[in-house]
Amino acid sequence: MIGDIALKGVSVERGGAPLLRDINFTLGSGELVTLVGRNGAGKTSLIRTLLGLLPLKQGEVSVGGRSLNKLGGSDRAAWLGWVPQVWKLEEPLSLLEFVSSARYRFKESRARTLTAAEAALSEVGLLHLAHRAVPGLSGGEAQRAALAALVAQDAACWLLDEPGNHLDPAQQFAMYEFIGRQWRAGRRILCITHDIGLLSHLGTADGEADFRVVGMDDGALVFDHRYLAPRLPGAIEDLFSVDVQILRTGDRMRMVTTARAGEGRL
Repeated sequence: MIGDIALKGVSVERGGAPLLRDINFTLGSGELVTLVGRNGAGKTSLIRTLLGLLPLKQGEVSVGGRSLNKLGGSDRAAWLGWVPQVWKLEEPLSLLEFVSSARYRFKESRARTLTAAEAALSEVGLLHLAHRAVPGLSGGEAQRAALAALVAQDAACWLLDEPGNHLDPAQQFAMYEFIGRQWRAGRRILCITHDIGLLSHLGTADGEADFRVVGMDDGALVFDHRYLAPRLPGAIEDLFSVDVQILRTGDRMRMVTTARAGEGRL
């Protein structure tokens, strides 16, 4: 879908405390942006604002050149798909029913819906659990179930909040490689992550992927660099008060963070 997704001069407050401060942010067609920052920096608030879940103190959110508050539910679902950091379903729906429900925006037969849902479950390796009740899934299975629903929804833009949550290391690598493939296939994606080392898995096995890395601190955007930009490691160090070491495996660059002396105490 053509057009930018943008926040223009956006500020958000809760109980008088600022969550976002004068945010100007644009996610263009086919872009991948990873959003990094300390806990409480405002990353999740930015995504929730893009979804229209937080009221604005000032500014505007626009999607494809239209104000977000003028888009109906089906139009929003066509534009924006979301995997939250933590989610829970109490109703005893089967996994197949849950993923099928993500296609509510489509005017299609029940058979077509089920076929699309099964294809989405297959894509994330959960088809064998299609008839398992969602509340009985493990944390990692639930995270992949949310991704399957996102695939079935087929929104133009994916908003991912810590998509590697609850996954073991091998599954985390697979998750970020999957996100990278979706981006290279033309999907626009905004992905929150705390694990800088996982960013290398957004590229291909034999090359880099030069996406954007945006840093947040205290509700404000503090940098916006390309992944391969020489300034990025220093910006990461300043943002998290860590040291960054650059490692290379073949043609792939990886940033490894280590604690500074006197830092990292709870």
